[in-house]
Amino acid sequence: ITYKDIKASPLARKAAAKMDVDLSEVKGTGPAGKIMKEDVTAATAAHAVSARPQENSNLLIDSTAPYKGVRKIIGEKLAHSKFTAPHLYFTDTVDTTNMTAFRKELNEKSDVKIAVSDLLIMAACKALKKFPGINVTLKDDKIITYKSINIGTAVAGDNGLVVPVIKNAQTKSLTQVAAENRDLVSRAREGRLAPEEYSEGTFSISNLGMFGIGNFTAIINAPEAAILSVSSVRKTPVVVTDENGEDAIVIRPIMNIQLSVDHRLIDGLLASQFVEYIKGLLEDPIHILI
Repeated sequence: ITYKDIKASPLARKAAAKMDVDLSEVKGTGPAGKIMKEDVTAATAAHAVSARPQENSNLLIDSTAPYKGVRKIIGEKLAHSKFTAPHLYFTDTVDTTNMTAFRKELNEKSDVKIAVSDLLIMAACKALKKFPGINVTLKDDKIITYKSINIGTAVAGDNGLVVPVIKNAQTKSLTQVAAENRDLVSRAREGRLAPEEYSEGTFSISNLGMFGIGNFTAIINAPEAAILSVSSVRKTPVVVTDENGEDAIVIRPIMNIQLSVDHRLIDGLLASQFVEYIKGLLEDPIHILI
């Protein structure tokens, strides 16, 4: 094959002839785009890689989809959070015996149905008021502590994960939170939320209890500094001490909770105190409201 009109060095032409490379498909890196021997060698190597059979060449593919839109936005946001904020995790268990009974009693008297997620939001709100150092963010090398307690609840919708936010939860009653939360979650699953309804959160809750998950670790929803993950309730053998100081093994409904925090802003002691306070509220839930 001859390429009289192509600018190529003699060594490049010789190499192309030897390696059976089409010089018209080689990009030159020499002066004025002249093809050098190294360009031919590189083109040969690239062709060899593209022609190589894929490992798992017998792998059957059901479908492919572009990585874009909401899924890409979520992925990039979570990746940025995970690799920017040093995550630290604090886990504890909650005996839900009293919470279940309390919720049942509330629903017998309330016109608005109270869900577990509503009690979690109210408990988190009270804990954030007690420990405002959790209700923070980092912006322009400044630690900002919020008076507003805006609690988001992660919801899986048709277009991916969204986090509708209850704004200023510190000013609302349990029934107000329950009604607003039900409306937001319903519209989130249908993809009908306005941008302002899933923005400006200061703390998030990710509850997978309804899916039977025993334990999981949540990634912080940046620019927030913490997120609480809540798992399913499972009958678990635990040791309890009776009024006589005797220990006994009993079966109790136990739920795992885990707090993920940005360790740049939140130290271990504060996070531990927050988790223990949440645990206390959920195990003696009357204190959520008083």
